[in-house]
Amino acid sequence: MVQLVKERTHISSHIIDLVVKREGQTILGNLQVSSVLSDHFLVQADLLMSRPRQKTVFYRKYDAINMDNFSDELLKSQLITDPCETLDTLFDLYNDSLKCLLDKHAPMKTKTFVQRATVPWYNQTIQAAKRARRRME
Repeated sequence: MVQLVKERTHISSHIIDLVVKREGQTILGNLQVSSVLSDHFLVQADLLMSRPRQKTVFYRKYDAINMDNFSDELLKSQLITDPCETLDTLFDLYNDSLKCLLDKHAPMKTKTFVQRATVPWYNQTIQAAKRARRRME
């Protein structure tokens, strides 16, 4: 740990107010000790923190698809009933038909979560134990 206040913070010339950080950490900047509020001086510092990074994931719940309904609608689609002659148009029809069916039966969902920094003590064993605990709950 490192003490950042190097000058007096009390009118009796004591360093009474402390600002401590871990060695090598750059979380504080521009530390100032100024004017007297009471018998203590004002200690100010800038916190050099950024907002946590967020990640957005897009996914579909394929397990929720009713395969009988999906198959029936696929058999009724233009891809099966009226296929195209050229490879390019057939590919576009294939792509559009299946995307439309997937959007209907398993719509695209989004989930946004905060990406946390990894910590050295968190490993596969701890992760497996947490999963087992959740299953037992």
